[in-house]
Amino acid sequence: MKSRESKGGTPRGEIGGITSRLAVFAARYSTLLSILVLAVLVAVGVYIRVLPAIRYGLELDANDPWIAYWEAEYFHQHGLFNFQGLHDVKSFWWPVGRDFTRTDSLGVSWLAAATYSIGAHFGLTLKEWLALFPVFAGAAAIVMLFILVYVVTGSKLAGLVSAAFFALTPGAIARTTVGFVEKTGIAVPVVALAYTFFALALRNKGLRSMIYAALAGITGGLVGYLWGGYHVVTLTFSLAFLIDPIFAKPSRERLKVYAILSLFYIIVAAAYPKIGLKYFIGSLGGALIASLIIYAIEVYIENSPLASRILPDGVTPRFQLWLFIVLITAAFISVYSGLVPVSKRLLAAVGIRNLSPLVESVQEHQPTSIARIFQEYGLALLFTLAGIIVFAARVVRGSIKLYQAVTGSMIYIMALFLVYANKQLAYFTQMASFYVTMAAGLAVADIIAGSVMVSEPKSKRASRAASQYEVRDPLRVLAGIFIILVVGIGGVYYGVQSYKTNEYRAPQILTSGLSPLTLLSSSGQSRIVVPLNKAWLNALDWIKNNTREDALIVSWWDYGYWITVNTGRKTVADGATLNETQIRALARVLTGDEGEANYLLKNVFHAEPNNTYVVFYEIFEGVVDLKNNMTILYPKPEAIQQPQQGIPGAVIHGFADFPKSTQMLKIAYRIPPFTTSVFFTPYSSLYIDSSGQQWVEFPGFVGQPEENVSRVRNTLIYKMAINGIYALPNVAVADSSCQAIINRTQAAVMAVAAARSTAGGYQIQYLFPESQFKSFKPVAVSISCPIVNQVADRYTMLAVVVFIYQWTG
Repeated sequence: MKSRESKGGTPRGEIGGITSRLAVFAARYSTLLSILVLAVLVAVGVYIRVLPAIRYGLELDANDPWIAYWEAEYFHQHGLFNFQGLHDVKSFWWPVGRDFTRTDSLGVSWLAAATYSIGAHFGLTLKEWLALFPVFAGAAAIVMLFILVYVVTGSKLAGLVSAAFFALTPGAIARTTVGFVEKTGIAVPVVALAYTFFALALRNKGLRSMIYAALAGITGGLVGYLWGGYHVVTLTFSLAFLIDPIFAKPSRERLKVYAILSLFYIIVAAAYPKIGLKYFIGSLGGALIASLIIYAIEVYIENSPLASRILPDGVTPRFQLWLFIVLITAAFISVYSGLVPVSKRLLAAVGIRNLSPLVESVQEHQPTSIARIFQEYGLALLFTLAGIIVFAARVVRGSIKLYQAVTGSMIYIMALFLVYANKQLAYFTQMASFYVTMAAGLAVADIIAGSVMVSEPKSKRASRAASQYEVRDPLRVLAGIFIILVVGIGGVYYGVQSYKTNEYRAPQILTSGLSPLTLLSSSGQSRIVVPLNKAWLNALDWIKNNTREDALIVSWWDYGYWITVNTGRKTVADGATLNETQIRALARVLTGDEGEANYLLKNVFHAEPNNTYVVFYEIFEGVVDLKNNMTILYPKPEAIQQPQQGIPGAVIHGFADFPKSTQMLKIAYRIPPFTTSVFFTPYSSLYIDSSGQQWVEFPGFVGQPEENVSRVRNTLIYKMAINGIYALPNVAVADSSCQAIINRTQAAVMAVAAARSTAGGYQIQYLFPESQFKSFKPVAVSISCPIVNQVADRYTMLAVVVFIYQWTG
């Protein structure tokens, strides 16, 4: 039985007057309300993203942003169109060098230099201006997502849902936080703009459609200047071309749109040396050309009498659906077989985990758990899954426009694909969040479609207030209200979680990579401490002020950018991980004995004696024993497994380069490269503590067998740590947090703490240098103590220690 309606168009009956009035009010003032809500979302999103700068200062975070700063400084100093000095830069990847025009996306750095006059006007340095770019990108992405979803769906509520999810979810915030100048996050608003132009190209006709197609191609091509993941845009457009005939007969007009888009996309993208025409001929970019050719053939079939004899019914939706499945299967086989060369990262994204030990060693290349995915963007994913069902129903009913069907399909498919890719690699979290938040907005539009009807006034001169609004589907109105409540509650939850995360997110160079620590006071109260320290800053200052300008620094690749950008000294590897052969040689230097290190430094890295330095660091716990006049330091232990009956416990010593040495050993092929555990390898040992409990230790500094212990103690970085601690009183570079403590003792002792299952805590085992180096000498040991506790005349501390050894040849 139909409900009756009042003269004002407000229904009575099941839905109730209040709900109806709210719906009509929201529809009537939707533009104003949308602007207000969007402004609040942008403000809150920006505040959460800029919070680390408010707490800890405006600084670059992590490792990769430092190379973006170096590139921006280059453009600022040498001119925006001077690329000559970027072709063969020997400061990076010595002695081979690096061509930045072919190995990096320079757009972010170029843009920072080009717009720096704005930052300078506000008294910012170039580094500080660049550090703000992720926040700018995050704010722009919030707005662009609203615009994109609104253009595709016509629903402002749907646009606000996408904007809200991107503004507040941890997955979307992580790479758009101040200081973390990571190219993925900065490319997001440009990708959204390209998709907006694409939707407008399909939505419009004639010349306007062609203009939008060209703009979609141009903006899509520019993504490659900003981010190496331009493949995502290529695949999305290719999908659209193949999906189109499922929803409508192929047409010449849309062929023109796709051809113009492809032309401008190829011209703009191929102009960048890193991409080039080769990408569209012999790599993944060929998918775009192949999809366009297939669509052109289908247009020919629809318009050719000869072709109609082969396919009497033309290109039907069923035919196209089967063709789509066949082509996707063929593409997967081509990639899997190596016929189409793609990066190992992309192979892993589709479940082909054929990674090298080096690629496996990168943290963001580790799999992501389902629980983690839901922490990052789970609510938006649930909306997406529900939206796919409703979307499919609308397609079957035919109650959806072509541009909505094509754009919606490509976004839904890419969202699901990137969630799957995110499950394989943590690297895809940001892009998966972006596509899922887009898809969630489309889902909301599909769910509430047709809930409120607007009747425009007959006279164009009449005011908008004369429009009539009436509720057509009360259930959809209730669904809309429910969605607002769910998104509101979920948004608050995500916002609070993101706030708490960023509140304690200090730049890595200020924490040496240490995560926030939860400490207990004597009264049992817990507090979170951000372990700020100057160990790396002081080490970098020492290198800059005490080595020659042409000095070579040998460190694990994680710190290459920090070292070269802040000191101007050459390094042999960095975060680009370009040369696996060179990184393997580096791993063998650090995990070999002194003789092998000498050989590789001389013959592979062409290092100059007395002008080459080995740098690494570790996190130590320490005790200042005033009674015995010595400082005892031991790598911070982590008991990852307690002993059980018949099963030993497991301890890893250290929180920095010692745990990373597991990957060094794999890359160097000293242990099986794809082993899942470093325990029970030649670099671990079995230790029995005073209570009779057995522990497997890594690195195996103490215990049995003696062969393993001797091997560990003579491995370069482990031996350097032992000898370096004993040299600490003579070569310490200590800040105020440690200086007063270290000065109160005359000796420093290296130890390891073997874990115990009893209440005794740790059992200290002292380590003494078995022999002195012949070709290396400690010249500086930078130590900083973020945590110091004093009880009477006894100090305990957490210390970050950076070791700097000179190679004398």
